[in-house]
Amino acid sequence: MAYTFKQKLFEGNDNAQFGYSVALDGYSLVVGSPAEQSVYVYRRTISGDWESIKRITYALPSLYGSSLDIDGRYLAVGVPVTGASGGVAFYSKDQG
Repeated sequence: MAYTFKQKLFEGNDNAQFGYSVALDGYSLVVGSPAEQSVYVYRRTISGDWESIKRITYALPSLYGSSLDIDGRYLAVGVPVTGASGGVAFYSKDQG
C-alpha cells in the first residue's frame, strides 16, 4: 500500500510550532501550535481536502497544544505550565 501526498497545511507565524502535535479521528483533524498557545481544528471535505474551521486559543502562559487527542465529539489538549502544575483542557463538540 502506498500513500499519496494530498495537501500541506500552514497556520500561524514562522515561530508558531504549528504541527508540534497532531491528532486525527475520522473527518476531524486537530493540530497543536504551542508557541501560539493555539489548536487548529480542520474538517475533511467531500473532495478529501482539509479545511480550517476553528482556532482555539488559551489565555494563560503555557505550552497549550503541545499534546492533544481527539475521539469523536471530544478533544483533550495538554496545558503544561513551566514552573507550575499544568492540566488538561477538555472540550466537547457542539451538536450542530
